Amino acid sequence: MQEMMICSEEMQTEKIRKDLLHYEVFADIGLLKGMISEYESLMEEFSRTLSLPERAELRPQDQIAEDVRRLNTLAEALEYIVTEEEGLSLAEALQILKRHGGEEISCLINYLEKSDYPLFQDMMAAIDR
Repeated sequence: MQEMMICSEEMQTEKIRKDLLHYEVFADIGLLKGMISEYESLMEEFSRTLSLPERAELRPQDQIAEDVRRLNTLAEALEYIVTEEEGLSLAEALQILKRHGGEEISCLINYLEKSDYPLFQDMMAAIDR
């Protein structure tokens, strides 16, 4: 009887641990999505400082849209993995994406990991918690 109680307590403790990890992971995904929105706002603000010829040549709105698309794809892929594989951390999901996410997402992850841009460093820190 006591053995059953211990087993039940262990199962309950494991469930609580998984639930806590699940909550933390989704809080970090929300944080990541907020940082992506912040990045978009900062880049749009920066693009307004460019001269008209620079804007015509660089087409910052197109580049911003593409960057945001890639970052959102990463966030959505991480969210999908941790939803499907309950109990995984974002860091573990990131490793899965590095190996199996395809060239575009692998290149993006490598870029973010090597970037010295503070917001990208913050994004990676949120994933690597």
